[in-house]
Amino acid sequence: MPNPSQWHYRQVFLQPPNTPTPTKPDLRQVCDRMLLDWEKTFGEHGSLQPHIDRWFFIRYGEGGYHVRLRYQSPPEQRTTTIDPLLDAELLRFFQEHAATVGLAQTPQAIDELYAAGYLRDLTYEPEYAKYAGTLGMTLAEQHFAYSSAICLRVLQASAASGVARSFWVLELVHDLLEQFSPDPYVQALIVRSYLDYWIAQVVGDRAAFIQGLEQHYERQAPVIRQRLGSLRHNQQYPLFADWREHLRNHFADLQLAETKQQLQSSVTAHFQRYQAELPAILAEYPLTGLLFVPNYLHLVQNRLGLSVMQELQLLYMLYRVQIAELDVAPTSVPLILEPR
Repeated sequence: MPNPSQWHYRQVFLQPPNTPTPTKPDLRQVCDRMLLDWEKTFGEHGSLQPHIDRWFFIRYGEGGYHVRLRYQSPPEQRTTTIDPLLDAELLRFFQEHAATVGLAQTPQAIDELYAAGYLRDLTYEPEYAKYAGTLGMTLAEQHFAYSSAICLRVLQASAASGVARSFWVLELVHDLLEQFSPDPYVQALIVRSYLDYWIAQVVGDRAAFIQGLEQHYERQAPVIRQRLGSLRHNQQYPLFADWREHLRNHFADLQLAETKQQLQSSVTAHFQRYQAELPAILAEYPLTGLLFVPNYLHLVQNRLGLSVMQELQLLYMLYRVQIAELDVAPTSVPLILEPR
């Protein structure tokens, strides 16, 4: 009998590991190229598709710009089929981009990339505390896989569209919020809470930073107001309809699990303290709306190569559009996005 499926974890660095300097602008483009190559390997019609159950990726800037790849497969498939094909693909990629990623010489064997620290195989550790237990983690992994596939479709579609990457991301996150709740107040509350969380994490002078966000919004407002929704409702890009269908089903699964108390998190008591201030859907489904949704907002932007600062600019613009439809600005709920 074959061994049951297991998760595997590989890090792929696109600059020397632990590089302290800011990421070079061209690394995002090189990373895009690698991910599009992975679509040919891991995607629906890719060479590895018969051998894997699920896969997803995340980009990271900390410790050197890199991608964290997770894939689920029977262990015997990994050793006999997956790793040899993946190693060959990665070696070819690094040979083509050796100078860009900081390699002194073009690698001739995959072992050279491991020795130089550009490739690392690690143990995948599911984030049960972050995603509310075993069932929540399983549902989150399903979403990570679908989100990764959608982001690759965005990379393909946006390259020939003439529309800036950030605008595609804005449409994806707008859809994500709308599929949780069509109520602009609920959406704005989540976005404001998310902004407050990250601003507290990464910004020293909050007032000056908010002023900068507002100035950026004022410059972009005419374009944003004119074009918001133009991609999402363009039949030329069916990926958005597919994304919405996935999100509707996924949030329904999370809400059902939360109703049945199958999601277990240390932040439940924290959100209960704010229950009287929350709109009904957030009072009923605080883990779905205030833990999963904000983390998903971050990950979809991350997968498309936005930095945290770019995320904040983008979501602040969306927030300003949202509150223009409201009679009263929403409250902000303190988020805990890395519960223990």
